[in-house]
Parts: sequence; C-alpha cells; structure tokens
Amino acid sequence: MKVWLYYRLSRDEDAELNSLTNQKNIFVEYAKANGHEIVGESFDDNVSGMHFNREGINKIYEQVEQNNIEAIIVKDMSRLGRHKTQTALFIDYLREHDVRVLSVTENLDTSNEDDDLIIGFKGLFNDMYARDISKKVRAGMVQKQKKGFVMIPPLGYFKDKNTNQVVVVEEHAQIVRRIFDMYLEGYGFSAIARIFNEEGIKSPAYYQKQLLGKSLGYNKPKIGLKYLWDNTGVKRILQNEFYIGTLTCHKTYNNKITHIRKDVPKEEQYVHENFVTPIISKEKFEVVQKMIEQKKKGNVRASAGQPCHRYSGLLECGDCGSTFVAIKRKWRDKPLRIEYACNGYHRYGKENCSAHRINESEIDDLVYNEILNIREQAMENYKNIDNDVRRWLK
Repeated sequence: MKVWLYYRLSRDEDAELNSLTNQKNIFVEYAKANGHEIVGESFDDNVSGMHFNREGINKIYEQVEQNNIEAIIVKDMSRLGRHKTQTALFIDYLREHDVRVLSVTENLDTSNEDDDLIIGFKGLFNDMYARDISKKVRAGMVQKQKKGFVMIPPLGYFKDKNTNQVVVVEEHAQIVRRIFDMYLEGYGFSAIARIFNEEGIKSPAYYQKQLLGKSLGYNKPKIGLKYLWDNTGVKRILQNEFYIGTLTCHKTYNNKITHIRKDVPKEEQYVHENFVTPIISKEKFEVVQKMIEQKKKGNVRASAGQPCHRYSGLLECGDCGSTFVAIKRKWRDKPLRIEYACNGYHRYGKENCSAHRINESEIDDLVYNEILNIREQAMENYKNIDNDVRRWLK
C-alpha cells in the first residue's frame, strides 16, 4: 500500500522525543513492518492544529486529488488536527477518496469501523485540550497587559529581550519625526509614502527585521519584500500613541481557534502613560490628530506628491455649510495666486450657493493681524498682572 508520512511538530512538547528525525524513524519502521511503500512526506512546524490551512496538509490534498496515495501515517490523531469538526470533515474527505489515516502510537485506522468511536472521543479530547491551553495562554497575556507589556515596539524603538527595556533608536526615530513634520507641512499619507519610496527609505518591516529578526508573514504578497511605504503605514505611525510614550494594551481580541478578530471597547483597554521615552511631543501629536479629523471631515485632497494648501478643510461657507476649496489662478504675466471658493458653488453652481471666494493672501493678513491683536492683549494682561503683583507686595 502506498503511504504518505505527515508530521506536525510542536515546540511545547519534548523536542528530542518529537523531533522530525525521531518521528521519521518510527514511521519508516512501521511502514516496513506492515509492508507499506512510502511515496512522500510533508510536515508543519509550530503550526496550530486548530485549522487546516497548513502547507503540509495542502500537499496531502494534492496527492489525494492525483490518486497517488492510499494511506496517511501520523504519530497520533492530534498531529492530524485538534479541531474536532474540521478533523472529522478532513477524515470524511479522505474516506471519499479511499484514503486511510493510520495512527502509529494509538494503533488506529480510519477504515476500521470498530475504531470510529475511539477516533470520535480522541477528537473531542484533542479539541478540549487545545481550547484549555488557549484559555490559559490568553489569561496569562491579559495579566501581562495589565502591567504593561510590549511584544514588538514600533519603528523608532528597540526592545532588549534580556532586560525587556524599550529604548529609542535615534536613526529610526528621525524617520518618525520627519513623517510628523511633513504632515504638519501639508503633505498627505500617500504623498509622504511616495516621497519616501523615491528616496529609498525602507518601510518599518525592514527595520524590524534588522533589529528584531522579525520576518514578514507567510501570507504577505511578494511585493512586501521590497519594503515599500504605503498610505496605511504612514497613517498608522501618525495615529500611534506609543510615540508620545503611551502604551495601550488589549486593543483587539484575536481568537486563535476561530480566527475572529474584534476591537475591544476603549473602557476595557489598559492604558499606561509615560511608559516609554516619547519621540513626539504631546502637543504636536494632538495637532496632527485634529488635522487628520479635519481633513477627513472636509474630504481634503492634494496634488500627487504636493502638500495641501494651508487653509484646506478649515474654511466653511456661512450660507450652505460647504467646505472652501483651494483654486490656483493665473492671469497673463501676473504671479500665481491661490483663491478659496465655496465648494457648493464650485461643484453645483448658483442653484446651490453664490460665488463666495477669498484670496489666500487676504486670509494670511487676517490671521496675522489677529495674532498681533492677541499678542497685544497678552502684553496688556501681563502689565496689569505685574502691577497687581507689585501692589500686593507692598
């Protein structure tokens, strides 16, 4: 009988007893003793048995569809899978193709009807064991999160595995500071990403691999190996409170069994302020968050690779409530000027609103004069306070 050897290695078990070489020797002896012909093998290393999206299992599917094998040899049924329903469905799929599963240590055969009851009980216990371990691991992780636990710090930081201290990597922190400064200058997420890619600045995944040895996930596209920036990566950095020293744990809940990811309500999250050395000041971070919200609300856009105009998303029409948009005007040999016009009129015409517009230079004068006025008021208040203090001292 043509057989296929399948191994699923787990790091939480005895390494020597469950090593690939040791298991292979047992399988070979078992096959020879029963007169089986080994036609191939596959294995999965440190992959959960609660799902069947595994490379080793996928190879079995290929062999079954090509009618190349008659049986699969495993160490025990838990190696095939721990999820009781998915394991049962996989065994039924193999039976439909006249392929048996032979468990070496348990002496079970899925083609033997007398073993069905035992296989069912084994599947139930394997499933309960995995869920119990998952529950204990999750409880331990929650305790760490309550105290403040950093698994992988973001770009600009490095965690020492020996001391668990998180320190600033100044060379990488400069990239983070530049992102915040460029956004304050008016550059959008995509514009910043495009400029970084043109300059050859690598994405955070590249620096994490350098410092921490963290590789990209197996399910990531090949283009990820080029370590390019995108708008999502830039936005993630701009909204990360870690850069002002605040660590927030338990933001999401990821069920390792059902693979369902859920957001955790803010009141249930664990927030640790001043947990690490900040790279960005709180004042600058808050300004950036307000700008992100304003641009989202006003649907602010910029030309490719160019910063937004400085009043984009900040002006609102008093008649129709539409946002004012920046328009470039050029008349013969006169210098280029920027006008802000009511978007309600600009897009929908006089039926929606009238032609409200104002030059950028006029807004600059208004803002500058207002700042001077505030300064004068502040100086006058200071003089009054200074006089009061002198009277009190007397």
